[in-house]
Amino acid sequence: MRVQRGTVCAGADRHAGALEEFNRARAQNPQDAEALYWRTEVEYDLGRDATGDARAAYFSQAFRDIALAAELDPASEKFQQRLTFYRKNIPEVAPPAAE
Repeated sequence: MRVQRGTVCAGADRHAGALEEFNRARAQNPQDAEALYWRTEVEYDLGRDATGDARAAYFSQAFRDIALAAELDPASEKFQQRLTFYRKNIPEVAPPAAE
């Protein structure tokens, strides 16, 4: 339910409300890869609109979130595609490689 509300907020460019819903969804279910995925969409959009440190912070969090979503559900083509997109488009904020 929270993820659905978050996607509605995101679709209406209500980023603060969307992030709140996705964060609540994760608080209720920390392993919710869908909430992570959708949160990355909002974080990436916010990063595109930001500058300087704020831009890097949004992009870094988006990268960490999609990496975790892909780890939680490695069979998800959607998560893998988004991770590949971030690796190509914002490599400067990639999280350190897992050992």
